[in-house]
Amino acid sequence: MEPIFKNDKYCGNRHVVEDCSLLQYGSLYFFSQPKNINLEYAYYHFGLLFDSLHYARTDQFRKQIYNPVKDVLSEEVDTETLLSVQMGKDLNGYYDEKEADRYDSYYWRIEKAKQFNRPSWAYFMFLGNLQGVLNGNRMNVERMQRYLKLFEVDFLEAHEDKLKFVFNFFDERGLQLTSKVGGGFVLKRVGKPLFDI
Repeated sequence: MEPIFKNDKYCGNRHVVEDCSLLQYGSLYFFSQPKNINLEYAYYHFGLLFDSLHYARTDQFRKQIYNPVKDVLSEEVDTETLLSVQMGKDLNGYYDEKEADRYDSYYWRIEKAKQFNRPSWAYFMFLGNLQGVLNGNRMNVERMQRYLKLFEVDFLEAHEDKLKFVFNFFDERGLQLTSKVGGGFVLKRVGKPLFDI
């Protein structure tokens, strides 16, 4: 995996989708199901929204889109723990900024999460982050496949059905996450993208 994320290639589509209604209604529908209100899905959704940079940060986005899971997020994980996980800090709060700058942030977070044995909600959040980038067409499918290979097999196997369900529900690129023979996941194109970005 290349150490630097090529933002110059993928930044041209930031804030190009003005209306986030589909994502908003989809989020409300998803979390209207009591079985979907859990820490893993809440943090997946948080990660997804955090990196869905193709949506303009309108009042509609900022005020309404987080509502379905705001309570779940604030009750379970304190802010310091969340920031530590997002930054890839060690268990004492140390962050090696010079070392981290050698890698793209997604690669760094996943590797540090494995090193520090992070809880499952953190991995769900990272996959949500990656789907937000992918939905915004800021990376290609092949690169997403490489990120999927970074996740521990035990985690992928333990949460296989939940991961496929949430990814496929929030897909905007016409892709489907499916199980791969021998373990892991593969992305298949099954339709057209929701937005032309």
